[in-house]
Amino acid sequence: GRANMIEERSRMEAKMMSVVLGAARYKAEKGNWPVQLSDLVPQYVPVIPIDIFARGADRAVVNYVNTDKGIVIYSVGFNGVDDGGSSDAKRKMDDIVVGVVERP
Repeated sequence: GRANMIEERSRMEAKMMSVVLGAARYKAEKGNWPVQLSDLVPQYVPVIPIDIFARGADRAVVNYVNTDKGIVIYSVGFNGVDDGGSSDAKRKMDDIVVGVVERP
């Protein structure tokens, strides 16, 4: 039911936030965000989380976007569709997104 969905979403967000924290430690030491999430393993995070909402026999790891304004880590969300890190109920986009936006 709904409570289970909220719990699954919260669990996914917590796993992704641990990766955000690992990426922030990486940036603090190296001066830039990691190029890819695998750069964080094993020194900053033990593993890259599997996206529990990804469909298919071999579930994918969470998605990572590195921009000039920061980083975004996201799950495809309940609909199982990669909406490019967008969450917009009106357009049926439900990616679960965490990240860091740097201020100038």
